[in-house]
Amino acid sequence: MVDSSDRMRIKVARSELEMILENKNINAKLPFLFFANKNDLKGACSLEEVSELLELSSLSRTHLIVSCSASTGKGIQEGVEWLCGLIKLQLETTNRN
Repeated sequence: MVDSSDRMRIKVARSELEMILENKNINAKLPFLFFANKNDLKGACSLEEVSELLELSSLSRTHLIVSCSASTGKGIQEGVEWLCGLIKLQLETTNRN
């Protein structure tokens, strides 16, 4: 989860993401779910801006970025449903083999 209203924190999050991506112990097939919190605040970055600051277009793995509000819960269900759908699909694929 990143704070869409704080560009500096988004840049710090990008640095943290780079460290995660470089970690050999993390499966390269694992999807990433990003929540852009406070996206509804005046002056906050748009989803496109957050995606650009995080350099998500360079990710070679499945990912989704969702606008959310942690205080109201808006957007959380959308992201969790996406992730659950991926897990279900993977389990179905694994069970077929």
